[in-house]
Amino acid sequence: MGERRVIFAIDDEAENLKLLERSLPDYQLQTFTDPKDALEQAGAVKPSGFIVDYKMPSMNGVELLKAFRERGLTGAAVMITAYPDLDDVVFAEQTKLVYQIVAKPYEPRYLPDILQLAMIQSRVLTQNV
Repeated sequence: MGERRVIFAIDDEAENLKLLERSLPDYQLQTFTDPKDALEQAGAVKPSGFIVDYKMPSMNGVELLKAFRERGLTGAAVMITAYPDLDDVVFAEQTKLVYQIVAKPYEPRYLPDILQLAMIQSRVLTQNV
């Protein structure tokens, strides 16, 4: 089997990050409770994907994903949120900033499939640019 893909997981609640680690053992998750720390490290690592929470104290998930994109990072993005109907979140999905919205509460066993689909969709869209 090949090298595991690096995925950045960003959520201000450490318990949510632990759940992601347990749910996605086939990926190399780098977890962050502070979005700014993830931004600092992303350029050097160039992760294949991002799993972000929407509501965080220093910046929300949409702002964080925009900052990743401004830095040229095109990895697949999944947003896990208790606020899937917010205009900001819906707009992010419609403009393909986010490839998949996962509403809380969610079933963790579906995360590998959700992430894999987001990564496929991301590859297809970046190849067609």
